[in-house]
Amino acid sequence: MNPSDSKTSCEQIANRAPLSVVGVKVLDLTDSRGEIAGRLLADLGAEVLKVEPPGGVDSRRLPPVDEAGQSLFWASYGSGKTSVTLDLDAGEDKAAFLALVRGADILIESFDVGLAAAMGIDERVLMPLNSQLIYVALTAYGRQGPKAGWPATSLTLEAAGGRLSIQGDTDRPPLPIGYPQAWLHAGAQAAADALVALNERTHSGLGQFLDLSSHEAMWWTLMGAQGSPVCLGENPPGSGDDRSQSSTHPGPTPGPRIAQALDGLVTIAPGASPPGTRSMFSFAIEEAESRGERNEEQVAIDWDNWVEAWREGRLSAALLEEASSLLDRFIARRTKQDLIEWAMHNNLRLGPLHTTRDLLEFSQFRERAFFDDSQGFLQPSRWVHLSRTPLRRVSPAKHVATPPMWAAKQALETSSRTRSGNAFEGLRVADFSWVAAGPTIAKALADHGATVVKVESATRPDLSRVLAPHIDGQAGLNRSYWSFLYGTSKLSLQCNLSTQGGRHIAKSLCDWADVVIESFSPGTMQRMGIDYETLSASNPQLIMLSTSMLGQTGPYSRYAGFGQQAAGFCGFHYITGWPDRAPCGVATPYTDVVAPKFGIASLAAAIFERHQSGRGQFIDLAQAECSMMFIAPLILDESVCGRTAKRQGFDSMYACPQGVYPTQGIERFVAIATETLEQWRALAALIPNFPFNEPRYDDLTQRREHRASINAAIAAWSSDLQPFEMEHRLIAAGVPASVVQRPLDVHNDPQIEARGHKQTLPHPECGDVLHYGFCTRFSAKSEMIRFAPPCIGEHNDLVLRDYLGFSNREIESFEAEGALD
Repeated sequence: MNPSDSKTSCEQIANRAPLSVVGVKVLDLTDSRGEIAGRLLADLGAEVLKVEPPGGVDSRRLPPVDEAGQSLFWASYGSGKTSVTLDLDAGEDKAAFLALVRGADILIESFDVGLAAAMGIDERVLMPLNSQLIYVALTAYGRQGPKAGWPATSLTLEAAGGRLSIQGDTDRPPLPIGYPQAWLHAGAQAAADALVALNERTHSGLGQFLDLSSHEAMWWTLMGAQGSPVCLGENPPGSGDDRSQSSTHPGPTPGPRIAQALDGLVTIAPGASPPGTRSMFSFAIEEAESRGERNEEQVAIDWDNWVEAWREGRLSAALLEEASSLLDRFIARRTKQDLIEWAMHNNLRLGPLHTTRDLLEFSQFRERAFFDDSQGFLQPSRWVHLSRTPLRRVSPAKHVATPPMWAAKQALETSSRTRSGNAFEGLRVADFSWVAAGPTIAKALADHGATVVKVESATRPDLSRVLAPHIDGQAGLNRSYWSFLYGTSKLSLQCNLSTQGGRHIAKSLCDWADVVIESFSPGTMQRMGIDYETLSASNPQLIMLSTSMLGQTGPYSRYAGFGQQAAGFCGFHYITGWPDRAPCGVATPYTDVVAPKFGIASLAAAIFERHQSGRGQFIDLAQAECSMMFIAPLILDESVCGRTAKRQGFDSMYACPQGVYPTQGIERFVAIATETLEQWRALAALIPNFPFNEPRYDDLTQRREHRASINAAIAAWSSDLQPFEMEHRLIAAGVPASVVQRPLDVHNDPQIEARGHKQTLPHPECGDVLHYGFCTRFSAKSEMIRFAPPCIGEHNDLVLRDYLGFSNREIESFEAEGALD
């Protein structure tokens, strides 16, 4: 199917098309900590049976709620499931559950460590009943290690994983993202990894155990900040003792910042326009001249190349500050919609700070039918567009009195050779993606056994090859840790796509491939003659995934930008910050670490489906759309109740008190969140002379009314304590807590060490380099990363001669043309 097909055609196909993982049976034993996993699998076509305890799963009671008191959290993440109540401590119900296990393909649970074993339903008991079972355990810190049994909440995991240390206004404590994210990252990763394991089972005939750590999932959201401990042995700037000396929004620098438009806020990156385009400053100064506002000193500056002048010292800070002020005035005179049009037509890096109301009204999302309206309100739904096996249409969870009858699995015939555990062994992948989201998806295929050829050129290198930090602080195309994060287990083909020979090589590589992944601006692959419609005509088994900020279709499909702009489009920036200030926004290009989980899930599902059908398809993954699934309850609250999500600081729908509190040391903090009465009582008992250690504060409403005073009392106690000593006391008492760990703290975390999260591999230029492994341990896979990231063009000879069959004469011709530059 051509990705330019209309919305109507997509809806017609969705009503009659097959599903990606139809027939796959999933037992969902998660609570709110893993609820999204089953939702994504159900969307892709699995039969998901939610096993609930008597009284129901906690997800059914979580706010926000509608006027009838129904949970919109459950409506968001329980969708598409069938639920049944089983008391797993009762003999008859447990027998029924064990019968289901014998017929299941996947089981996902999010029990506290040790609880499944105590109930007699952990992997050691269940997997012998069904040799094909894929058992996924989603926990806070993983099943083993010194922190394995620690109580945790999303806030404390965001602190433990390092994200809080790089986020928030620097004159106040570090701040979480405006809606809890840690369990969503873990849940989406659980769905993706379960599908990876399902593909491995097609080779081995066997299930396996997956041990997933939410702590490590959060560590993987830091992007380049992960590299400073490895490259330089230190924290990245602004995340350590120097935090208060840095600036959240650095003003007139190439970095992104937030500006006030006529009707709201936008995020801008004045220095991020690509070469050959006009800069934002050029437009602002031209308008200033027409209004008689321009300073004469500005005439001598080439504002289209101001970043170079700034770095070389030819542009003064004062002059740049004036230009920045003119740009602010330019933006303040225009609406967000005007600025979106301006940015799209001039290839500028700007993103609106959409509110939840804006999300429902934005024409791009509506044209692409992201929101489902079948229940009388708009609900986030179509997080990926699969051309032949579209997502199942959203439907409310239904409850049944008795469980279905699933036929017991028969043991599959297994190979006599040693099991590698590599799900995508034998799969051939052409990777045309850039920087983070697309390369992360391709990395998952590579690390799990696929032969992935990364297409890149030194004439216009992937941005990830030039960004700091660099190994030993020495810049070079083969030394950036950004490229190391997303390049493991891949091969590198140096190929200049601006040449005729380069495009011929690219076409040959696509013809060789089973899967093509690309993240160019929509339409680029078509102009090079390597779009899905062209390639699939001769290779109907081809699967092609295109990922972009806003998708391949719709009025703003050509809109260019990075994760920072996408985070504005999908609502994250607006809700992150303090209620009395403008948003601080999320740190890093955040959608670049959300979208890959959805991309891996959809691609793994398409590969699995192709095993049955023998047919490929086109996958259109918009970063902004799938990222909105991580704030789905807030969007549903807007749609159903008309409540627009606001910035809450530390205030939470799920915990009170919740906060980040000062301790001894420079810029040292501890995160605490109490979600249960038991946790609150344990905290109150721990603080000497705590004025709120009274029975009336057992009532959550009372605590909420007095939260400012409660937080002040906790801060007065915490400020006299060493951070790790305070963390130890809280954890020992059963209170969810974590030091706000800096990247270097996470790098040296004993839990990271105990779980073997690090892997050292030899690199051709940099020697032995430490890499970070998966947040999920696959029991069938002895190693996580197969080999180190490549140097640029390292595998030209292997790919051109052995894979593509070019002769010496052809290769010499390519070299002469510059096709291999």
